[in-house]
Amino acid sequence: MRRMVPEAWRRGHVRLAVALTGLCLAGGALAGPAELGVQLAVAAIGVALLGLPHGAVDHLFGRLLLAPRLGRAWPPVFAGGYLALGAAVIAVWLVAPVLGLGLFLALSVWHFGSEDVALAPLLPPRRAGPETVARGLLPVLLPIAFRPAETGLLFGWLLLAEAPAAVGEALAALAPLTLPAALALVAALLAAALVRRASALALEVCLLAGSFAVLPPLLAFTLYFGLWHAPRHSLRVIADQAAMAGVPAGEPQDLGPGVRAFARAAAGLTLATLALAGTAWWALGGPAAVDRTSVQVIFIGLAALTVPHAALHAAIPRLPAAALGRAGEGG
Repeated sequence: MRRMVPEAWRRGHVRLAVALTGLCLAGGALAGPAELGVQLAVAAIGVALLGLPHGAVDHLFGRLLLAPRLGRAWPPVFAGGYLALGAAVIAVWLVAPVLGLGLFLALSVWHFGSEDVALAPLLPPRRAGPETVARGLLPVLLPIAFRPAETGLLFGWLLLAEAPAAVGEALAALAPLTLPAALALVAALLAAALVRRASALALEVCLLAGSFAVLPPLLAFTLYFGLWHAPRHSLRVIADQAAMAGVPAGEPQDLGPGVRAFARAAAGLTLATLALAGTAWWALGGPAAVDRTSVQVIFIGLAALTVPHAALHAAIPRLPAAALGRAGEGG
């Protein structure tokens, strides 16, 4: 089992995420539509500062899984497997972009939903599957339903289409199906949260729905990814690191030392990933096609990182709790 995140940390994250999401939503509504270049800059900064670090500490858990079996040989095995999975994702995407995008969206639903449910479950464990799908669908279905033309343009670039705007036209034609489905999903989650008296989740659902309805999809996704998903995962990692350091599970924990340890563990691989992304951006066209290239680097890059990241963290709960403590005893 993984270390539980202290309740004070959960509450603090929710308060901060609600406040920042509300401010961004209000500011975006007042400021009006943002240029695509501004949206991409915000998305790139949000992913770089808040998204990449939460996966850049995966080496801690690679050691947790592999060091007991491989000893000092675990780093090249972990790095080779991680890079091979990421490269396979990129290869599949380039050869069959429709399959690549479809698998990425499906994996995103599962990954986003499972992380949200793990930190703040609404339903009993036996119903975790449907809740995972419902909550993971929010950031995937809402932009398609509320902003089909803009989302379709992004999808068109990710599909390497010669006429990307045509994808937006296709999504707009599906609006009579996708919009009612999205509204039904929001209503169902909101009703379940109110019945369970989960006011924090009800507020989260309302804010996310409002964000995707009012803001461009890139900005709304960045809000979800940077303020809700990534911090939730990072808090679980910080709590796991406390277990690795031998901190008793019931002992009150100061967030500061954990954040500093998290930042040190994430810094190297975050910088390396940014360097690779910059190289890929330039190789794909860079300034000559800045919008298309930026979208491809951000989201195909996220897909390449998400597959090994999600696979690794799906395996962590299967380890005994004592393994967390042992992981901190040796290199």
